[in-house]
Amino acid sequence: MHNMSDDELLSKASTVQDENNNNVVGNYKVAFMFLTPGRLPLAPFWDRFFKGYEGKYSIYVHPHPSYNESVPQDSAFFARRIPSQPVYWGQLTMIDAERRLLANALLDPSNQRFVLLSDSCIPVFNFTTVYNHIMGTNLSSLQIFDDPRKAGRGRYIPHMWPEVTIEQWRKGSQWFEIHRELAVKIVSDKKYYKLFSEFCVQPCFNDEHYLPTLVNILFPEMNSNRTLTWVDWSRGGPHPRKFGWIDVKVEMLNHIRFDYECEYNGNTTNICHLFARKFLPNTLRPLLKIAPSLLGLSVGVVSTLCLRSFSFTIPSPLSFCIPPSIISKPSLLFISPSPPPPDQLVPVAPNGTDDVSSKNKNQGFGLMHNMSDDELLSRASTVRDESNNNVSNYKVAFMFLTPGRLPLAPFWDRFFKGHEGKYSIYVHPHPSYNESVPQDSAFYARRIPSQPVYWGTISMIDAERRLLANALLHPSNQRFVLLSDSCIPVFNFTTVYNHLMGTNLSSLQMYDDPRRSGRGRYNRQMWPEVTIEHWRKGSQWKFLPSTLRPLLKIAPSVLERGGGEMADLRMKVGPGVVGGVVGWLRGEG
Repeated sequence: MHNMSDDELLSKASTVQDENNNNVVGNYKVAFMFLTPGRLPLAPFWDRFFKGYEGKYSIYVHPHPSYNESVPQDSAFFARRIPSQPVYWGQLTMIDAERRLLANALLDPSNQRFVLLSDSCIPVFNFTTVYNHIMGTNLSSLQIFDDPRKAGRGRYIPHMWPEVTIEQWRKGSQWFEIHRELAVKIVSDKKYYKLFSEFCVQPCFNDEHYLPTLVNILFPEMNSNRTLTWVDWSRGGPHPRKFGWIDVKVEMLNHIRFDYECEYNGNTTNICHLFARKFLPNTLRPLLKIAPSLLGLSVGVVSTLCLRSFSFTIPSPLSFCIPPSIISKPSLLFISPSPPPPDQLVPVAPNGTDDVSSKNKNQGFGLMHNMSDDELLSRASTVRDESNNNVSNYKVAFMFLTPGRLPLAPFWDRFFKGHEGKYSIYVHPHPSYNESVPQDSAFYARRIPSQPVYWGTISMIDAERRLLANALLHPSNQRFVLLSDSCIPVFNFTTVYNHLMGTNLSSLQMYDDPRRSGRGRYNRQMWPEVTIEHWRKGSQWKFLPSTLRPLLKIAPSVLERGGGEMADLRMKVGPGVVGGVVGWLRGEG
């Protein structure tokens, strides 16, 4: 709270020094600005969203000045109220409140992104996803469109000419996300604010026209021309649909999360909405019930849980379940993105081991347990993430899907040697496989409970999800790589580890194959959940087991030095191995 008038506040906010060049990116904040008539009935859900991310966000609440209810001291909303004035729907007071929120948030130089929300808004992704999405682009997200109807151009006031022409007149959603530079320009505006204050009276609604028109005229290059807040206008009328407790279902929220396409940094993505409204106060209980799955998932888990609703062969559906914005299509490895909030259940292995059960470790079965697949998947989706503790403790989970033994294990042992604590290994063989593993091998006691796997059937996906879920039981695993018994590394461990940890994107190859072996495999009974436009294909690559001897021969040069290129590896492997690989590519092996 402060005693500045609006004019003093706007003037001061427009001149606050920007710390954009002083602080590291990790200290940038997102300002969440809540425009509300009074209390925030969904605050407990937002508290779950914010928990564990102090220092990454700021909160500003603009209620009616007569509102005097207290806020719990342990809430993220405690002491976040700003000096306010009454706000009336569709009037200039709405714009005044938005600029008042922006100006108060601009007083903190570390705030670099600004999100306007209402008391009926909810987040539909975890904090990490929201923060990275907002911080990952230089464009603001403000919906702007030219509506030729009475509810659009029909509201234009000729008295605004020539400063605002009918060709420049725009309409858009009130709920925005903007970057600091644009926020400063908005609070500094006097010319267009004066025009709207004089001439834009109902049926001209300031909140739908002022910012869209201002940005369209002066700063169109700063805007992505879309809103990050989802609303349902399908029923028509002056107000969007309201959602009650009976509407809150995971399927409905996943529709908001993944069933749209938009552009993000020049690429197509399914993450188009980070927030949604209008959710009534009675939705709080069901929202809190599904909060662990909605707010606490990394994409490694999303891929696992999303696939529960499908009963067909992958990799095609992964491109539908997992947002493309977190997938790097050209690569062939599947890894998890940046971590989710650490507000879930206690870790499965609080004793510091990554074993689900250590009773049989002397038998080489250190990861064995008695959970069913459903129990395993459920437990894996609620394990607390330790991503905020110590970056140096992050691990890469190497998950091997194999019919039995790992013939190239000695080569992998050379790869892993000396890097204990930086990796975890999980092996899924056929359940009848019973050969022993040397105790000095990195693969000793790394077998998980398994089921038979048959090529091209759902059992292959069950095995992949089983591997993912077992690896997710250990919170320090932050990247997940699926490999076969015929895979090899082509760089040393340090290069591989740094490459995987150095990006927030997952690596999963996907492409639209119009041929019989691609779209021709689409089953129309999957519609409308999966359309033929969603349908994708991907491939896997492998080396043949007979390569072990030449691989061990060149291991020192490949695994013990940094870098090295695939061309160098081809030259050293020799024509026999290359011929074998080429033969496999041609379908001869």
